[in-house]
Amino acid sequence: MKNRIILDIMDKFSKSDISKLKIKYKKFEIELEKNNTKDNDILYIKDIESNKKENQNENEKWILSPIVGKYCKSELKVGDKVNKGDTLFTIESMKTFNEIKAEENYEVIKILANENDVLECNQKIILVRKIYD
Repeated sequence: MKNRIILDIMDKFSKSDISKLKIKYKKFEIELEKNNTKDNDILYIKDIESNKKENQNENEKWILSPIVGKYCKSELKVGDKVNKGDTLFTIESMKTFNEIKAEENYEVIKILANENDVLECNQKIILVRKIYD
């Protein structure tokens, strides 16, 4: 899916009365949900089949950038544990701050992005390992 199309969808979503939107396109899947406590949109990253194939350990996966934008902030360090719903990092795109949330409980294995890096869509950002309770 082209970056401009994704940005256009995000812009229209943020201006609409729709509270949740899920898009599947080939192996790409994105879910937008408006957060009632902030003016930010929350993006949940879904598993992408090709993402799973690249990892040696089936419990590890890359968290990918769902959009083009600037990597703003993350308090995460390698070795940190994150719970489902915790913010992994924030991307600024079209003057909107998008919080990327954890879908499951994870341990951070590797972080490739630095603050203010310009991200491409589907760029590898954080390698995580799923934590089982």
